[in-house]
Amino acid sequence: MRPLLRRALPSCALLLVGCTLLTRFEERDDDTSPVIPQCSLGTKACQLEASDVIECVAGGNPNYGCLRTVCAPCAAPNVADFECAESGCVILQCYPGFQDCDEDPRTGCEVKTDGDPKACGSCTGDCFASKPAANFLCASGTCVETSCVAPFANCDADPDCETNTETSLEHCGHCGGVCQLANAASVACVSGQCVIEQCASNFADCDTIGANGCETHLRSDDQHCGECDEACRAGERCIGAACVPL
Repeated sequence: MRPLLRRALPSCALLLVGCTLLTRFEERDDDTSPVIPQCSLGTKACQLEASDVIECVAGGNPNYGCLRTVCAPCAAPNVADFECAESGCVILQCYPGFQDCDEDPRTGCEVKTDGDPKACGSCTGDCFASKPAANFLCASGTCVETSCVAPFANCDADPDCETNTETSLEHCGHCGGVCQLANAASVACVSGQCVIEQCASNFADCDTIGANGCETHLRSDDQHCGECDEACRAGERCIGAACVPL
């Protein structure tokens, strides 16, 4: 006489009807198939972890998945704990130093908030938001300024890369590069170079070398008398911006 063996029956969680943990016996030619119990509504038949045993488990147990037809556990990178919702697996807690910034449980806790300067300490902790002119690293969730992005520089006591060395009159081209040009009434810093905007009265920049300022005194320079291109002839001197015979 062949042995009476238990036959696997469908999970009640799939059938969406209530049933009891009854197991039907019938004759089988072998006894190699696992025993699959009938499960009550709200549970499902799953193989236990590290075991060949199949038992009814609660439908809301993330260790066996949150969907009625799936027993695969909730899993995603850097997730410490899940919970179940109608939509499926939901991240409950991330491992320290990680956060779920895209709110997608499939990608897990995808952001390393103790090392990402664009999400330092939190998903919204962008180190560059308040100081776009600085380079940062994120150390244990804290923004650390490492250097300035050219042409900005830190020219005062506060580490904030506050100075644009392409336009600053006090720090033109580099910290401390003050624009002071001889006989210039007004100057500007353009692309990190001091340039003359206007010369003082009776002075001119006749050699067009900005570094030496408005070097020419138009009232007394024989080669540039009154104007840069006006030279006195032999036997004349520039007096009061006019060429006067000696």
